[in-house]
Order: sequence, then structure tokens, then C-alpha cells
Amino acid sequence: MHRTATHPRTLRSGNPGGTRLSLRPIALACAVLGRERGEALLEGLTPKDEEDALAVLHEFRAQASPVRHAWLSLELGPRPDADERVRGLLESAPPGLRHALLRCVAPYQRSLVPGGDAMDVSKPPQRALEKLAARLVREASG
Repeated sequence: MHRTATHPRTLRSGNPGGTRLSLRPIALACAVLGRERGEALLEGLTPKDEEDALAVLHEFRAQASPVRHAWLSLELGPRPDADERVRGLLESAPPGLRHALLRCVAPYQRSLVPGGDAMDVSKPPQRALEKLAARLVREASG
């Protein structure tokens, strides 16, 4: 099972007394940015750190796409353009889907579209529409 964000595996930078770096985001960045070269990018770590980083990388690659996106969002933060992407999603959605989307976004994101913060989101949409909206918001944000 993966390590929690509260107890990340860390490695020490090359200089004595250097900053402790979290191993998990480094491994995930290598998996995403390095793609098929991810393993090679981790070479040069201490043997134990390399072994642990490779385990994270392989576990990450084995996950389904939504899980990989969630890991990246939790470890590396939301996309820099997440609000613009959410705004575009909300503006282009038909009314029923927009209602479901507004229930899924953060309260401040409702104000990204005219009338979004005033819309009554207390009535739940159909279950399938709610699941679709949640996935679309995750993909736009992560």
C-alpha cells in the first residue's frame, strides 16, 4: 500500500545537513515527466532510496487513470490552470450538467461563472450525472 502524505519517505540532498526531500513526489514526477525513462531518472539515488522510489513509480503506473490523477493532485497540488479549466467546463456544460458540476466544485469556484454562486445546489442530480460531473471536475482540476 502507498505511504500517506503525513509520513512520506524522504531523502537527503547531496550536501551535508542538506534539506530533506520527499521521495514520493520525485518518483511521481519521474513517472509522469520521464514516461518510459522514469526508472533511469531515479538512478543515482542511494540504493535504498532508488529501490523505494522504483516501488512508488511501479505502484503508480499500475493504478487506473483516475487514481493516478488523484495521486498527482494530492502530491503535487492542483494544476496551475485548474480554475480556468473549471470555468471553461462550467461555461460549456448544458444546464443539467452545470447544476451537477456546481455541486462538485469548491464554493469559490461557483463564482467563476455568472450566476453560479446564486444557483441552488441543494437538490441532488441523477446519480449517473453526479458521477460524471465529479469525474469531469477532477480531470479539469488535476
